[in-house]
Amino acid sequence: MPYITTAERIGMEKGIKEGERRKAQEVIVEILKTRFKTVPSSLIKKINEIKGEKVLSALLRKAIVVKDLEEFEQAIDKIS
Repeated sequence: MPYITTAERIGMEKGIKEGERRKAQEVIVEILKTRFKTVPSSLIKKINEIKGEKVLSALLRKAIVVKDLEEFEQAIDKIS
């Protein structure tokens, strides 16, 4: 097994976290598209700018229960 330096390990961890964050953003958008058919690009941009794992987790749950996109956008403004 090859030796992995601390810098390489940190880089791999950052890559994994980045991938998880990106996947969470994609899932949120997909849920909203499934529920509401279209999602404005401005809202997708807002979602993609969110970095916090806890915020994304909360928004993922919110995407499932909101009555409309306006309520979801208000949730983004409250949470982030």
